[in-house]
Amino acid sequence: MRLNIYIIQRSLFSLWGCFLHIVDFSKVVAQQKYSMNMSIGRLWVARLPIIWILGSLTELGATGIWIAMLLSNALTVLYGHLVYKWKDWSSMHYAKRRELVDVERIY
Repeated sequence: MRLNIYIIQRSLFSLWGCFLHIVDFSKVVAQQKYSMNMSIGRLWVARLPIIWILGSLTELGATGIWIAMLLSNALTVLYGHLVYKWKDWSSMHYAKRRELVDVERIY
């Protein structure tokens, strides 16, 4: 059982890094609504219901909380990845402003 928790913790840390990169990217391009959706959804939409389900249907105890954290982070990273792939980031205000700044430097 100890080895399982170790594997879950290591997986959790790698997903946490992916989550932070996606959140920071959405902040940089001035699309904080995606960052807010991921942060709030990770806890209230994914993690707490999973904890409640695992707590009421299984006898996992603290391991169930670790599993819920892993699953909620995985779902959030998946959501962030889908938003990143489907959204046209070149049309963002930040991208247009960056092109103007680059043109001003040339002339």
